[in-house]
Amino acid sequence: MDGSGPGGAPLPPVRPRFWTAEAAPTATSSAPAHTSTGPYVPPPAFPATPPDAVVPEASSGLVHGVRLAAGVTLLLEGRAPSAGDVAALREAAAPLLAALRDRNLDDLDRSPSEGMQA
Repeated sequence: MDGSGPGGAPLPPVRPRFWTAEAAPTATSSAPAHTSTGPYVPPPAFPATPPDAVVPEASSGLVHGVRLAAGVTLLLEGRAPSAGDVAALREAAAPLLAALRDRNLDDLDRSPSEGMQA
């Protein structure tokens, strides 16, 4: 072969075989190298508490849930809501539930009491 193709046209240059070349160095990470013999546990992708988050003081740890609709539960710290509180919260949540429904972010075709365990 003389380096020309059919009709004497020159052949295109041969591309280098990239898979045979040594890999380029990668950017170094700020994470420390894994040195233990146990399983590798990657660092969290984000801090557990955002730096500008307001963390409330510790409470008793109890929360009360108000089922606004199937799949939508409001959690409240403090006293347990009364039946009147629950009715008012459900009424006030109507625009939120409509927005969830409009965006298909709900399972609101059931009543709030369906699926609740006794």
